[in-house]
Amino acid sequence: MSELQNSPLQSHKPSLSSSSATSSPSQSQNLEEHKLNINIKCTENQYDAIMSPYDQPNTLLNIIAPPGSGKTLTLCKKISYILSEANVKPEEILILSLTNRSVDDIRVKLLNTLNFDIASSMNVYTFHSFANVLLSSEIGNDWQLIDDEHLRRLNSMITLNTNPTTNNTHGASSSQTKKVYTINEFKEIMNSLKEVDESKYEESLIYKKYNFTKETFKFLKVLLGTSNIYTYDSMLEKCNYLLSNLNENENIKNIIKDYKIIIVDEFQDVYSTLT
Repeated sequence: MSELQNSPLQSHKPSLSSSSATSSPSQSQNLEEHKLNINIKCTENQYDAIMSPYDQPNTLLNIIAPPGSGKTLTLCKKISYILSEANVKPEEILILSLTNRSVDDIRVKLLNTLNFDIASSMNVYTFHSFANVLLSSEIGNDWQLIDDEHLRRLNSMITLNTNPTTNNTHGASSSQTKKVYTINEFKEIMNSLKEVDESKYEESLIYKKYNFTKETFKFLKVLLGTSNIYTYDSMLEKCNYLLSNLNENENIKNIIKDYKIIIVDEFQDVYSTLT
């Protein structure tokens, strides 16, 4: 059956299959072959990580090691071992990482560890691409993601008025001063605008904090055009909310209900919005 050896780490490269990754019988057959042929070589510490329990609900394994020590490869070897030993299908494992580069690295390591069809069926996402899947399932395609460059252009249109008297739709006046907000400040402004009704603008926290004119507020409302506009951070925050309220979000529940194991690579770089 499966073999783990306490020997220096050495990548095991099975022969690649040319059959279709979407063929269920082929994938099932390849998984059975994988269970018979797996041969994992690893260090003693990696052995401990690979052999740690994975079949108890709500358990967490945190692999802590310096850069370049083989954390990602260890996770891929653990996936290989799980697929060989447990009643877990490749599509029941969710793998998340921060960047496109790290996702590509995981895919390459999975291809070097697993059969091609099995590796191709694994769900590997960046946090943002997985959030895209969740958000689209909940609100459809009627939403827009704004990147930082777009935010900078919008930011250049905002002015802070020191006098309530204005003479144009952008809130300009003779006593008005130009205010350049940071990207983080503008993200907060934009996200807050979605929740503020025009009739209650002067009562809002966003007005009290940033003090730009009501005309500027109305201008931005028109400019943004829809409440379904998200920054990269607000998209994650929205998905955190959806995941925290599964009973209210049947579509989200249907997406995640089949995942038995979640693996996060580069966890040391995860920032607060992701948690």
